[in-house]
This record gives sequence, structure tokens and C-alpha cells, in this order.
Amino acid sequence: MSFTGTIQNGQVVLTDPVTLPEGAKVLLSLEIESTSDDSSDWLNEIDQLARPRQWPEGYARELDAHLSATHRA
Repeated sequence: MSFTGTIQNGQVVLTDPVTLPEGAKVLLSLEIESTSDDSSDWLNEIDQLARPRQWPEGYARELDAHLSATHRA
């Protein structure tokens, strides 16, 4: 389920009114509107690379262990 909106006074204002259950977890994705046609714009490149990952909790802390386990297999 996804909704669109804009930022007004530092808060997200949805285009269409939506009632969400109290305590619902949400994921906010920023869509950057570029004013230039320059495809080398670093912000657009970062936006393409920055996507959610479903890594296990503690993955970054234990990266060495995860990498060693992969190389042993």
C-alpha cells in the first residue's frame, strides 16, 4: 500500500486523506524532483543506490563473521 504527499511546515501531508491504525509502522521514501537534465547529478545517483535492505539484525556489527561464513561454503 502506498500513498503520495508533500512536506508542509516540516510534516508529511498526504494528497488523499488516509486513516491509519495507531502505532502502524510506515516507510517514507523521498522522491527528488530534479530541476536539471544532468544525469550525473550525484543526488539522483545516491537515490538510486539507497534502497531498503532486509539484512538480519546485527549484520553490520558481525560483517566479518558473515563474510567468513560465505567464503567457507
